[in-house]
Amino acid sequence: MRDPMSLHFAKFLTAPRGLVAAAAVALMGSMPGAASAAVSVVWDSPANNSTFTVGTVVAPLGRASATGVIGTGLDLSIVMDSSGSMFTSVTATDGNGNTVTKSRGAWQKEGALALVAGLPDTATVSIVEFDDNGTTVIGQTVLNAAGRLAVQAAINSVDESGGTVIGDGIDAAASNLLPGTPGFDQAMVVFSDGSTSGNPSINAATAVANGVETIDAVALPGAVISTMQGIASAGNGTFVDATSDIGLVNNLLAGLSGGLPIGLASLTVTTPDGTITPVTTGVGNIFQSPAFALNLGNNIFTATATDTDGNVAVATLNLIGVQAAIPLPAAGWLMLTVLGGGLGMSRLRRKS
Repeated sequence: MRDPMSLHFAKFLTAPRGLVAAAAVALMGSMPGAASAAVSVVWDSPANNSTFTVGTVVAPLGRASATGVIGTGLDLSIVMDSSGSMFTSVTATDGNGNTVTKSRGAWQKEGALALVAGLPDTATVSIVEFDDNGTTVIGQTVLNAAGRLAVQAAINSVDESGGTVIGDGIDAAASNLLPGTPGFDQAMVVFSDGSTSGNPSINAATAVANGVETIDAVALPGAVISTMQGIASAGNGTFVDATSDIGLVNNLLAGLSGGLPIGLASLTVTTPDGTITPVTTGVGNIFQSPAFALNLGNNIFTATATDTDGNVAVATLNLIGVQAAIPLPAAGWLMLTVLGGGLGMSRLRRKS
């Protein structure tokens, strides 16, 4: 008999975790070059194959998560111009669309900081400055919380004095990048106004020949465009003309996205009647099924999780609906008592 008041919102800790995880599937590293990827989904409570009276309304709880990174990961060296020409003030558009006048060095720092802000925590970054020669300000540093602060400080420490030899900066950056983190791409971004001694395109070609995948070039306000275009061309990279808008540096991020974190793209629950409902996770990655009144027999709930790399995990939960015991009416119990008493008296008479 259905009890409409029996709404069971299963408590997260009422069943041992993992008992209903047997049907969960985690697909790892499905994309070529994926360093690590995993999506998982499990039902936590009620326990699998629990029994309830038919008509009981349940809303099972589970957990779903996705971890890992997309792509091969990234080792990046940012090569910054620290020559005297960086002291010159120029007018351009900043990353917020405002027209501002400030030194080329300040524009350069804004672009480099924006670039680092857009990189994933798994990337490593070094900062190289060049004037009369190339110098490593900070070596390859993982962009965790402390690493980001250290790289930002290195960018802000770049000065504005001396001559300009872009090629020396490229050589110093290549020394930081090679041989590099196993399985990661090695890339370089060169900032400059392009006024330089030597031919930096030759240095860029040599770095690529030695194993650097790409060398991008950013022309700062007032730059010699042809020099910066030559670096990008020889480095199999992208040229960004930021002479009027430093915000264009962000266009490089699409090509420097190795190691982007993976997350949940979708999570659905299919209730026993075949209805598919999108659900979301909350604190502790917990999700809840839509409420459902159990039918007689098996009631299968299916959770399907898909991550941003296309991996899929599925978990099923079976709750069994049973008929409630039908109580005998009071008149029936009275009749049995009377009959039982009559039978007892009959036995006594026979004995007497």
